[in-house]
Amino acid sequence: LLGRARLTVLHNPFQFFSDVKKAQAIWKKMSGLLPPGSLVVASPPLSEQLAQAEDPVAEDEWVESLDVEYPVADDLDDEHADEEGRLYTSVRLYKVKKKL
Repeated sequence: LLGRARLTVLHNPFQFFSDVKKAQAIWKKMSGLLPPGSLVVASPPLSEQLAQAEDPVAEDEWVESLDVEYPVADDLDDEHADEEGRLYTSVRLYKVKKKL
């Protein structure tokens, strides 16, 4: 299924239910399955997720971070706003460059 995916959404995928070794194996498998050109939406950012798994794959070799235009909060006290008032900046968009 992942080998044919055009879009993959990863929201806290492995941090809470797998140990580091399992997470490393999953990331390595996933980076070898997702097709080049497919999109990945991730929250938290892949850099944080991969760091928690002790960087099993090289993010910069695997994916390219794409620019996202984030909406701005009406209320600067909005819990989802960053220090600049942008909403949901923990959600990132990536394009797979190649299988690893």
